[in-house]
Amino acid sequence: MPLVEVLAKAPGRTAAQIYPILCDFERYPEHCEAVRSMRVTAADDGKTVSSWEVNFQRGVLRWTEEDRFSPETHSIHFQQIEGDVDTFAGEWALHDTDSECVIRFSAHFDMGIPGLREIIEPIAEQALRDNIRSILNGLLRGPVQFS
Repeated sequence: MPLVEVLAKAPGRTAAQIYPILCDFERYPEHCEAVRSMRVTAADDGKTVSSWEVNFQRGVLRWTEEDRFSPETHSIHFQQIEGDVDTFAGEWALHDTDSECVIRFSAHFDMGIPGLREIIEPIAEQALRDNIRSILNGLLRGPVQFS
């Protein structure tokens, strides 16, 4: 199962500043083209269930996930519970250095098409990386450096 990681740095900003912005899923469609729609369908004690529609190549991917928020560690863990792909799970994790906030997105996914895995999954990996970069650039509206 492929692992996709995106590392970014936000100079002059802290995890405490960025974390609430990242947690505000419902604002994602306002700030980035990658997310077509998003809605929180349930919320309880640091967990939400959220439904997503994002651009994927020339189409749209849809899924519902459970999100667990950990403000004390500036992390968000997510696990798809239904959707267009077989598996999608991962986390956002933020930490500070002396001069910047480091943001790490990591996710495992399985498109669920074994016969076309070698063709489809590299395309999906690149689309996911592009969408995460679009989300971060749109939400943070400031200098973001990707590595």
